[in-house]
Amino acid sequence: MTATVLKELTVSGRSGATVFDQAYRSGAVQVIDGHDHPCGVEPAWASRLDEGERDTLLAFEKIRAAFIIIDDRRGVQCCNSRKVPHINALLCPRTLYAAGLISQERCRQAVDQLIVIGRYSSFVIEYARQCAFDRLRAFEPAVKFIH
Repeated sequence: MTATVLKELTVSGRSGATVFDQAYRSGAVQVIDGHDHPCGVEPAWASRLDEGERDTLLAFEKIRAAFIIIDDRRGVQCCNSRKVPHINALLCPRTLYAAGLISQERCRQAVDQLIVIGRYSSFVIEYARQCAFDRLRAFEPAVKFIH
């Protein structure tokens, strides 16, 4: 994740802050610099996003990542328009379950844990829980990287 995303996720008192801070301190989360565009000039689309989403998309281009995990609506819209492979964090466990890599119980536990530490609207939570498996096929290329 980028430094700006880590900063957003570890604001004291916010849901999940301790979990993400511990993950970073333990080395489970790697922080990369995504602030600078590879060409040296920030593209016009970047100004429409918050810092975390902007830096994530810039880092995607900079390191030529396979996909990104992004939960912000404007960020997702930008990914869609730029054809950037992405997945919502809540769909990661469901995708792993659909691929037969984790059990249904482990999937449920993982989704529940993400809901507790995340900041999701009821719409996003319901979508993630009810998303049909055929819609998850679009994320299957990400499975090998998540697993």
